[in-house]
Amino acid sequence: MAYHGRGKNKIQDPYTLPDIYKAYIEDKDEGSPYDIPYSLFVDIAIHYLKEISQYILDGGSYVMPYSMGDISVVGKRPKKLSSKTMKPDWGLFNKSGVYSIHLNDHTDYRKYMFRWSKLQAKVKNMKSYRLVFTRENKRALASRLKSGDYNYFEI
Repeated sequence: MAYHGRGKNKIQDPYTLPDIYKAYIEDKDEGSPYDIPYSLFVDIAIHYLKEISQYILDGGSYVMPYSMGDISVVGKRPKKLSSKTMKPDWGLFNKSGVYSIHLNDHTDYRKYMFRWSKLQAKVKNMKSYRLVFTRENKRALASRLKSGDYNYFEI
């Protein structure tokens, strides 16, 4: 795997799309219908991941292949509304300098998030795996919640 010029963080050598393409194309014969250029591989991967993302945002639970668990959006209402359980309202702070917590009135005080449930996973060292959702997916979830067009699981 290649060095990506990143600083010290939790994942020093991430497995990226070029690495996946190299592993995919290794055993494909020249002229085979599966011998595709990198640009087409990327287009297919992006389309596939966007479809999965849309399915999850629509309220579905995506079961990952190879018994790696499932991904869904879940909501949780904190037992107590305090600065320890709720996030700061940075928009208000940046405008007025007043510190307050974001109560999530529009979701009846619930916090919604993407959740990777590893309970059904049958893979060794599952704690070593991490899944970080993109900013685009998080913003799409936020806009869904603000519009009121959602039906997600509650925990």
